[in-house]
Amino acid sequence: MLEYLNGIDKRLYERFTTLVTNIKSASNSFYDAYLDMQEELIRIVAKNGGIELEKHESCGAILKREDVKQLFVEKIGIDPLEYNKMGDYALKVNAHKHKGEKHIQRETVVNYITLFYNVSSKYAKHIGLDPLPLDEGYISYLFDSYERERERMKREREELKEDIDVKLKEVERKQERLDNEMKRVTNRLSSSPITDNVLELKDFVRDSRQYILRAQDKGSLPKEQIICGVSIFASVAFFIIATILVTLTVEFPSTYSFIEAIWAVLIVKLAFRIVSLKEMTEPVKFNHYFTLSKNKDGIISFTGKKKKYTVTLILAVISSLLNAFVMTIDTDVFIPMSVNQEYVPWVIVFELLFIATSVTAYVFAEIVYSRYKKTIIIGKDERGRRRRMIYNMETYKLYDIDATPDTEHKTFK
Repeated sequence: MLEYLNGIDKRLYERFTTLVTNIKSASNSFYDAYLDMQEELIRIVAKNGGIELEKHESCGAILKREDVKQLFVEKIGIDPLEYNKMGDYALKVNAHKHKGEKHIQRETVVNYITLFYNVSSKYAKHIGLDPLPLDEGYISYLFDSYERERERMKREREELKEDIDVKLKEVERKQERLDNEMKRVTNRLSSSPITDNVLELKDFVRDSRQYILRAQDKGSLPKEQIICGVSIFASVAFFIIATILVTLTVEFPSTYSFIEAIWAVLIVKLAFRIVSLKEMTEPVKFNHYFTLSKNKDGIISFTGKKKKYTVTLILAVISSLLNAFVMTIDTDVFIPMSVNQEYVPWVIVFELLFIATSVTAYVFAEIVYSRYKKTIIIGKDERGRRRRMIYNMETYKLYDIDATPDTEHKTFK
């Protein structure tokens, strides 16, 4: 609508598109936008008519000038009533602004746009353009778009609320089932001493298989494992690129890159180990990360984390920062070789990316391994029945999850 304004001046059409935005939102900024558009039209017409205007002259002041009025009314053929109405609207715009009205009315929009169309279309015909007729229904459609958007957002909020309510009820049902299961397991926990009719713990552990049990995310690969794996391979990729760029820059391999390479090799091995972790994993697969030990009953648990990953990461980060630092100093003094300066910014970028992804991989590796805090022991008792027990490494408690009626209140300490 009003595309002919482009033929008058592109800036005038841009003013109109701003006005349309305000109409759609029913904003009182419509008044400012309208006055700016009307003043832009008057200045364009005056300039093309050979009339010089001062920058500080307001729209109302320009319309009061006799030479401007003669140009519009006598030469272009604007109806004197419409010309005077342009001045009235300029005053009304200021009045609306002072009143602080928050929203505009449909009738106001239609009247203002109709006046602007009548004046601008006559000028367009005056300079040889052929404007299309004004569609007042389209103006009303623009005005109603604000209400339509409000209704759409209201419906979306209601649908979202219903969806949340359904999900909350589902969570409550799952929580109820979990609480019931926890009560069942708790009832089987007892601090009673071992008696002759209870399975001897050491013999059971000796003849059974032990696994490290993962908490949460049962039956699926936790997202932390995926993020850790992706971060590791991204870190290795950034290391390779940074090393190539360093070599191209100083024309010989960097000692610092060698330390980074040690970290890269270490975390590539870590990536394969992390991705291979399952809900129940053999203890030997944790030997690279934790120190494993057995208590007096032969149950395997973690007694501490090995420091090789932490120490190597710190050294790799320091080496990466030194690589980047060396690139920014006077290379003719520090490195007595020719230097390709165009690679320096990229060296710094990829060294920083290497640091960021390495730290991310380390953090998520910590999160992944922190989920493994229980040992599950699977075997058979003296009667040949399947027995499963879970040992919590944090609370040092052992749960018998397959207790029989005669051992329902018995467990191992």
